[in-house]
Amino acid sequence: MKKSWWRRHLRTPLLGLLVLSVWVGVMSSGCGQYKNAAEKLRKTATSFNENVRWNRIVAASKAIPLGKRNAWVRYMRAVLRTMRIVDYAMVPVHIGSTRATVDIHLAYYHMPDPTVVRERRRQVWTLKRGSWILESDKKVRYKKPKVIRRLQDFDTKRKGPGGPIF
Repeated sequence: MKKSWWRRHLRTPLLGLLVLSVWVGVMSSGCGQYKNAAEKLRKTATSFNENVRWNRIVAASKAIPLGKRNAWVRYMRAVLRTMRIVDYAMVPVHIGSTRATVDIHLAYYHMPDPTVVRERRRQVWTLKRGSWILESDKKVRYKKPKVIRRLQDFDTKRKGPGGPIF
C-alpha cells in the first residue's frame, strides 16, 4: 500500500514542526488575543480591587490614569481612614477588545458603626498601550420592584378585572 504525500513528508521532524507552528499561529491569531485581553483584565481588576480592599492605595493606583493618580490617592486615603471593606465580588457585564464593564458588589462599614452597607459599583476599563486602565467607578442604584399600591378586589363569581385569578 502506497502512503500519501502528506504522510511521507509529515514524518520528517522539520516539516511537521513547520506545519504545526503555522496551524497554531493561525488558530490563535483571532480569538487568542481576545482571551489574553480578557484574562489580563481579570487580573488587573482583581488586583486593583484587592489592593483597595486591603488599603494598599499606591499599588491600586497603577490602574488609574497618570494625570488623576495623585488626586485619587489623596481622596482614597481620606475615605479609607474610616471605611473598612468587608467583602467584594466582581461580575463582568461586558468585555470587548478595548473596553470592558465590570460590576463590583461591595460590603463595607464606616468606623465606629459596625453596620455593614452593601453597594453595587460599575467600573469601566479601557485597554491603552497593552494595559487596562480604570476609566470610571460609579455607584449603581438597584432597581426597586414595583410596589402594588392597592390590591384589586377579588370575587370568585365575577369575571373580568377583579374576577377569578385561578
